[in-house]
Amino acid sequence: MGFIDFAFNWACMAKKLQPYKFIIVSQDPESNVYLKSNTLLSTFDGAAIGVDSTAAQSAWRSPAYNHIVKMKVLIVRQILEMGYHVLFSDVDIVWLDDPLKYFVGDVDWEFEPNELGDDFQPGNTANTGFYWIKSSKKTIDLMKTVEVEAAKVPDLDDQTVWSILLNDFWQNGTYVYVPAAEKSAQDYLLKLNRNDDPLTFRQLNSVQFPPGNKYFGKPRDEWEAESARTGLTAVFGHITFVIGHDIKMQALKDNGMWSVKDGALEEAKAWVENRKQKLGDRWTEIEQLNQNREEGLFCMKQGH
Repeated sequence: MGFIDFAFNWACMAKKLQPYKFIIVSQDPESNVYLKSNTLLSTFDGAAIGVDSTAAQSAWRSPAYNHIVKMKVLIVRQILEMGYHVLFSDVDIVWLDDPLKYFVGDVDWEFEPNELGDDFQPGNTANTGFYWIKSSKKTIDLMKTVEVEAAKVPDLDDQTVWSILLNDFWQNGTYVYVPAAEKSAQDYLLKLNRNDDPLTFRQLNSVQFPPGNKYFGKPRDEWEAESARTGLTAVFGHITFVIGHDIKMQALKDNGMWSVKDGALEEAKAWVENRKQKLGDRWTEIEQLNQNREEGLFCMKQGH
């Protein structure tokens, strides 16, 4: 539960913009119980995760880490199979505006870019920490393919495997990328004489949804130049390309993107330990959400 304060930060910021219903997929039982105790809808599947996400071996890019992040694909696939479209967001993201307003919505999959530029280019990588994906046989098959191929390469994370497959399927014509200049995916498919209903995808605008190293890097000349060229500004901040809780948190604080009261992480850990001591083996049992606790307990009031 080392990043549970990031989950609260994400929720604090998101709720300020829109009262969306969302579910947090916890990666350890401690986070799951604590989030539920604070009126946040959370789920945890220990069998799916399969490793201890709190252990040292789950450090970034370790085999355990790679396994954990690949489980995000499985979970999204299960939701797609229920017939729901999915907006997926990592918790080290801060919404500055309602992101759904900026999705085109005419393709099967829209994702955050890892590079600046108007369009996705061959060899580029998709950032699988933030995307919108529609429920369909095409997208479910994509997820299943990522799961199968990812299982073969434990030394690679989900984003790398996904991007390799995306480039391969795009280059062989199985998938179709819809350029930013095209206003309609359906019209673009007609231009290509495609009537076979391929999976279509778009890259989100890289100024509005900037790569973390370009937006949070110092200086951020490249992003500022693109912002000036297009007249657009950031819709969100995703602190990617930075490793470590405290470094990420400080970067968000420096940019006015941190909304959680000091000491939230320590309080959460202490609460869980106290619960374990009091309840023993029953510590994971949550009879009902604690509606008596103030919703947004850890969100700082505006002006603080």
